[in-house]
Amino acid sequence: MSKGLEGGKEAQRGSRKARASGIPLNLQLIATLFVLLAIGISVVAFATKELIWNYTVNRIDNQLSSQAQLILNNVEPFSSKSDALPTDYFLQIRNDQGDILSTPLIPMMDGGAESVPKLAPSGSLGDLGFGIPTTVSSQVISQGSSPSSYKEVRADWRVLKLRWYQSGTGQSGILYIGLSLYNAQETAWMVIYYFIIVGIIIILIALIIGSLIISRTLRPLKQIEKIAANIANGDLSQRIPVLPENTEIGSLASSLNIMLSKIEKSFKAQKETNDQMKQFISDASHELRTPLSAIRAYAELYKMEREEGEDLQKADEIVERIGASSARMTELVTDLLSLARLDEGRGIDLTQSVELDSLILDSVEDLMVLDPQRKVSIGTLEFLPDFSSSKNPDALFSCTRFVAGELPQITTYGDPTRLREVFTNLVGNIHKYTPPDCPVDISLSSVSADITFSDCRELGSCKDPLEIFDAAMQRSMLGKGGQPYALIAVCDHGPGMTPDSIGRIFERFYTFDPSRTRKKSGTGLGMAIVKAIITSHSGFICARHTPGGGLTIVAAIPIAGSPLPVPAPEGAQSAMGKGQN
Repeated sequence: MSKGLEGGKEAQRGSRKARASGIPLNLQLIATLFVLLAIGISVVAFATKELIWNYTVNRIDNQLSSQAQLILNNVEPFSSKSDALPTDYFLQIRNDQGDILSTPLIPMMDGGAESVPKLAPSGSLGDLGFGIPTTVSSQVISQGSSPSSYKEVRADWRVLKLRWYQSGTGQSGILYIGLSLYNAQETAWMVIYYFIIVGIIIILIALIIGSLIISRTLRPLKQIEKIAANIANGDLSQRIPVLPENTEIGSLASSLNIMLSKIEKSFKAQKETNDQMKQFISDASHELRTPLSAIRAYAELYKMEREEGEDLQKADEIVERIGASSARMTELVTDLLSLARLDEGRGIDLTQSVELDSLILDSVEDLMVLDPQRKVSIGTLEFLPDFSSSKNPDALFSCTRFVAGELPQITTYGDPTRLREVFTNLVGNIHKYTPPDCPVDISLSSVSADITFSDCRELGSCKDPLEIFDAAMQRSMLGKGGQPYALIAVCDHGPGMTPDSIGRIFERFYTFDPSRTRKKSGTGLGMAIVKAIITSHSGFICARHTPGGGLTIVAAIPIAGSPLPVPAPEGAQSAMGKGQN
């Protein structure tokens, strides 16, 4: 039974809370403002009324005390001459036993109304204390003919009880002197009345002004509400207007905009991931189907040739072609597995010490062995004096100059095997896709950039990472601090690529010249692997047009003083980039 009652009370409280939470915020604020103003004005009115009442009563007490002293000194004259006293006073004289000897003064009110304090009956001493002004109720003697006297005759009295003594006759007794509290009560109620009128006016004005201020203050919340509704309908591009962040709503708007940007970026990344996944599956299936189809066709042809038994040499050629197709498929599967491991953060060790200059020199020797007649220059990038003031997106090349010479010794932490694979792919592409007489410049420089390693890693997904990194280097040159990076540039002066092809060079299975790639036995995954390795080292890599013709690959790798953290797996998103070999 008691549990049922408690459950019912909880349900009632819950319903009340639900109803309260259903009231709009502006109405709640206006109602709160109304209640606070009403309470505040009521408290001030009560306090003022009490102050005036106490002040008036104290003045009456002082008047009673001063007049009482005069009466005590002249009891006999006052007993016989009522006109000697002010008409506002009440005066009654009794003997020691409380018998009324005389009432020399009863104040006359409007319309002939009369009232006196309600004292103890004649012959009784009563319970009033001597010398202490006391409030007593009134006793109406005559109502009078004036309507205004109705309240006056019913007003309380302030009475002072004293002992009197006449030295000449030896008589003594009790004296009552009083003043009506009608004026004091009327003054106090008049104050309350005026406070009510003024309070209503103040509340109305405050509610009107408060409503306007609250509506203006809550206007950004209304905008946030509309924007949230649009976002709920699928429009993730909506943003809240910028407001001062030192305000609560401004701080909320800033936080929501940051959250919305991340949500929009996440949704776009998810959509791109799904699209790239579909394209990746399609391309991988196509690339794997080609050698499998060739193997199946050659196998059937080999079977036919062996059955006929006429041309065994041709059958051996068919077996060689089957082996070549198998090797191509094996290479493709190996590259796919390598990318998958990199995407999952596996297959890479970032705790080893790596000498970047040694890796680059080894790659240069490999290229010179492949193309003995090619001119290969090594050196550094020298930044010109106007680099820090340049606004050109290609400022890294328009304001730098290649200086041939020895490579600087730069040591960092990373995976030397994987980084060697990066440089092997880069020089391998130069060997495959540029004429042997085209010169190549390879530079290694130590730079400082005002960008964190984690933010640098994210540059790989930006449209123009080199422009952002360029701005970070400019900020560092202006004395704003920065992190150390190894900047690697591999510039060839060959035929180059179209702008669209340069933008897609790191996509998987993308080939600028499919027929030539197959001739060179590429898988189309080499540059995708290069990008994944650089990204795993918290760096970025991008391709640009070489001034004067050709292709330039630029990579930035942090020069870490301690082992780099293993990158978190990016899942399908990072696995979906495409590339060229």
